[in-house]
Amino acid sequence: AVADPAFRASPVDRVGAILNAVSGALRDTLLGGLEARDARFAGDVRRAIFTFHHIPKRVEPADVPRILRRVDPDAVTRAIAAGLEEAPVTVEFLLENMSKRLAEQIRDDAETMGKPRPEDGEAAMAEVVTAIRALKEEGEIRLIAAED
Repeated sequence: AVADPAFRASPVDRVGAILNAVSGALRDTLLGGLEARDARFAGDVRRAIFTFHHIPKRVEPADVPRILRRVDPDAVTRAIAAGLEEAPVTVEFLLENMSKRLAEQIRDDAETMGKPRPEDGEAAMAEVVTAIRALKEEGEIRLIAAED
């Protein structure tokens, strides 16, 4: 008989999950430290990380409406407002792949709101990413494989 492993996920996936949950600045600092100690492991961890910036490369356009239905509308607006400067490619990807009327309304609301405080913007973007991960875990969506 073989004992069940303590962790089902690989070390790379576990570290990636931890880094997904921290702020961008802390994530970059920790990845820099990993890079200095073990470049190969750090590269694998970078591929395991999924953040707001990865959405255009990893999410199918047809899945955007399903994802955004999972997120509080106010959080979507804050994420778009924060992303206008921080992640414009992601914002455009999300807006282009929803109904035109809804996209215009969200864009107008985000521009009216102005840039949220950094921690509020990052929290809102994290809500979108959390919804994507939940849908993936439930088998509702599939992510496009990360490029090396």
